[in-house]
Amino acid sequence: MDAGLPKLLESHFGPESELIEIKSVTQTISERMKASVLRLEQHWSSISQDRKSALASECSTSDLKSTLQETWADPTLSSFLLKDQDQIAAALNQGSYKDGKATRRGQLSAPDMMPPEVRALHDSMNNVKLSSWTFPTEAAAFIRPPRNSDQNAFSAPKPNETGRAKTITSEDEAMVIVTIFDKVPWSPCYVTRLSQHAFLSSQTLDEVCKAIPCAPHAGRIPSNVEGPVHTYVPEEDSGCVLCIEGLAYGDNQEDDYATKLVDHLTTVSKSKATLRKAINPLNQTTLSSLSLRVNEPYWFLHRGNCEHYVLFEQIRSVNLIGQQRLASLLAPMEIEDACCNLEKCLCSSLEYASRSSGSSLEPRKSSSLEELIIAALILTSSGFGRELTLSALNRGDKVIATTRARSLSQLDHLKARGAEVLELDVTAPVEKVNEIATKAIGIYGRIDVLVNNAGSLLVGAIEENTGEETLDQFNANLFGSLALTRGILPHMRERKSGTIVFFGSVGGWISIPNAGIYVATKFAARGLVSTLHDEIAPLGLRAVCIEPGYFRTRLFAPENKQAWESRIADYKPLAEQMESMIQMADGHQPGDPHKAAEIIVDLVRGEGVAQGKAWPKSLALGPDCYGMIKEELRKASESLEEWKEVTSSTDF
Repeated sequence: MDAGLPKLLESHFGPESELIEIKSVTQTISERMKASVLRLEQHWSSISQDRKSALASECSTSDLKSTLQETWADPTLSSFLLKDQDQIAAALNQGSYKDGKATRRGQLSAPDMMPPEVRALHDSMNNVKLSSWTFPTEAAAFIRPPRNSDQNAFSAPKPNETGRAKTITSEDEAMVIVTIFDKVPWSPCYVTRLSQHAFLSSQTLDEVCKAIPCAPHAGRIPSNVEGPVHTYVPEEDSGCVLCIEGLAYGDNQEDDYATKLVDHLTTVSKSKATLRKAINPLNQTTLSSLSLRVNEPYWFLHRGNCEHYVLFEQIRSVNLIGQQRLASLLAPMEIEDACCNLEKCLCSSLEYASRSSGSSLEPRKSSSLEELIIAALILTSSGFGRELTLSALNRGDKVIATTRARSLSQLDHLKARGAEVLELDVTAPVEKVNEIATKAIGIYGRIDVLVNNAGSLLVGAIEENTGEETLDQFNANLFGSLALTRGILPHMRERKSGTIVFFGSVGGWISIPNAGIYVATKFAARGLVSTLHDEIAPLGLRAVCIEPGYFRTRLFAPENKQAWESRIADYKPLAEQMESMIQMADGHQPGDPHKAAEIIVDLVRGEGVAQGKAWPKSLALGPDCYGMIKEELRKASESLEEWKEVTSSTDF
């Protein structure tokens, strides 16, 4: 997008928001309340009955249910045309140029620079009510009846999926309102509002792209337009690319336009491009994984070389009021600040355990909740531990959450969901760690699975890191978890059942210059867990090392990374490169911690994606991790073969 466009775009589309993560809006009850159509500032149980009735009435969805049952099989029918489209097109084309002719595509003209008649049409067009939205049939859970000029107004809603109905199974689902603007081919300095849609946050960018109606422009080009005119020609599909916050999402075809675009910008600027190709293509990128700005127009090159702007106008959480589950969800919660940053409300260490037997992956037999104990050990800034805890609680397991004394209050939201809370510093003396292990076992009488997920990131060249820093890194990333494991193992051996889960990293396979000590702890974790499993498997126990790639956790956040300035001048470029990489990656990692947590819980339980599979001593998570490990194995195999004769020449 041209550098001079921001003010012009704002005059057309309105002010943009701060950068937000769609998923963060919907992760917890408090966040859903923050983003909801209603601003609840009081505990539900503390407000008057009259107020409750008023809220329930205001947010009733009964009048929408019958309408939302309509289904239209053809997604192309989801489009609509603005009133008097032909007249608007002709007037805009003639009024925007003194000679009445359009030549080449240019940038938007500011509204105050338009001729009066064009400005009048501009205002008129922006005030036209949409004739329809495309609604999934489950959208009723998000909507309240429209009032006055409310943007909820719609008629004849149609589903944006073909012959497929989805059920909202996650409380973390959101509805994202998307408006499509068309950069019209016959008027290079204007955009028109083309269509508006409602998507679930679990849907992909590819589904958004497929809903964009391009066909209405065919045959509607004014006759006096000169120069190249681009229209949607299905037989001339050329690929597509959507640019969001510096990332280009392509269609992953052989002729990927995202790659072409990034290469072109790099060539034109003769420097490092500000646009990077996204790791995942359109059909693998869910809306919930995005970080974006509301009301920011994102440029989209569609198949057939037509151009659009995609606006994310609203992010709606599930409408809690009037839902039967409201009282049960809110009653145990003390809502001190509905706008608190819940990313900070993560536990420092959680002990995670669920019932398992031996090293098989058979699903657990039915048993009472008292028998299902989950304990997860994580760092405060980690997203994995929190997601593991919530996934385990959602499946009926018990959770014991532990954190350092100064962070106990940050576990209140987990305690409200049913988790037990203990104070624990894994780097404390062994005696103290053993004491907490015994106390944890006493809460439910058993610990079936322990997940160790404590860690931090030490940067700096190996030569620069001091002995004290090195020891601190090993204490945080390995020795503390090992001490807790030793405290739990006697209990598991006695019961002949138990699972130990360590968190390693893709860093346990690859070299990461300027993070060598961190990498060393992850290499050590992989070797330790592999050997531990072999030692305890004959006793009916098992161990696994989870090795994630780059996931959107808080590992790269400033509070989890020590401030660093290179102490040796020769390593300064390396340090600057590392710092730049971390800053660019933070908040843009492709991995979803929630999906990883669901897989890990499946693994421990022997169900879902893990059912019928052999127990792994290590499990890589993330397509990036898979690719990096596979490449390391390839290089290791080639090196082994190259040196085979030398390697085999050392016998007597």
